[in-house]
Amino acid sequence: MMIRIHRENVLRRYFARQARLKLHARDLERINAAAARLNAESEDVLEYQV
Repeated sequence: MMIRIHRENVLRRYFARQARLKLHARDLERINAAAARLNAESEDVLEYQV
């Protein structure tokens, strides 16, 4: 019985970690997309200043 509980806890932690990693990857994609948009906007603004 104890081994089964331990195995379930290991699996639960594994799947929770996988879910967190997926969320972090999605967040990173969103941050990078926003950064790319801001960089493009900044370059556009700098062209007018020259």
